Amino acid sequence: MVRTDERRRHARYPFERHLEVRAPAPHGRMVVRANDISAGGFSFVTEADLQVGDHLVLGLRHDDDFLVEATVRSVRRQGEQFIVGAERQGGD
Repeated sequence: MVRTDERRRHARYPFERHLEVRAPAPHGRMVVRANDISAGGFSFVTEADLQVGDHLVLGLRHDDDFLVEATVRSVRRQGEQFIVGAERQGGD
């Protein structure tokens, strides 16, 4: 299912996979579960309380050849976890 939201520049597609995220201290490297992906970014679920503006480096697990730099654009609490939306740097 493709989500349509007039505020978005790119269509989002479901992408349920574990990713490795390198976040600023004190979080460091962590494994998260992706929710969706688009040409300009992605969202994921984490227990880490990241902040809007945090710089991230994302990689597919066990694949250091595929790294993406991103900036946190939204964070919302969902129970004990957070849904983080990140925009890929240079993603336009």
